[in-house]
Amino acid sequence: MYVFCFAIVILFFIKFFLSYKFVVSNPERPNITSQEAWDKLLKAADENDTDDFKEALESYAKVTPEETFVTIEKKLRSANSKGRIISFERPEIPLTKVLVDLQGNTNKRYVATPTLVHPTRLPRTSGNRANGPEENLQWLADSGFMVDDRSPVCFNCKRKGHITKYLNVCPL
Repeated sequence: MYVFCFAIVILFFIKFFLSYKFVVSNPERPNITSQEAWDKLLKAADENDTDDFKEALESYAKVTPEETFVTIEKKLRSANSKGRIISFERPEIPLTKVLVDLQGNTNKRYVATPTLVHPTRLPRTSGNRANGPEENLQWLADSGFMVDDRSPVCFNCKRKGHITKYLNVCPL
């Protein structure tokens, strides 16, 4: 009886974690307008401050939740900003991480990276990047930031959804 109840609790947590909408960082919405957030983003890009650019991008994304990586990248290009959002294809995402877009959707394919360097001048990076601006926009549509995954991971069978402690034999 104890094992049956415990299994039900485990299944509930698995269902909860797999359907959970992730928040990339601080969930509070800043008390600024979208225009102020956009000006802050452009100012950070002009000052070549990568950390400020990332923070300003996060603030702008929170103030304008309908914006995606693609629309923000197009706006950055039209404003002739130094700041860019570049997608990388990583061959393997760690089990304890998940890719999340600006709307909180998971299971993305590419890693979105805000940068202040023009894409043609990027140094060697881990992972492949898009061959051109149009391909980058296509990849950005299926990109996300890499954040910690809250779902349980079994390091014996290398699968998500359960942990080694509660299973004698991992499902195959």
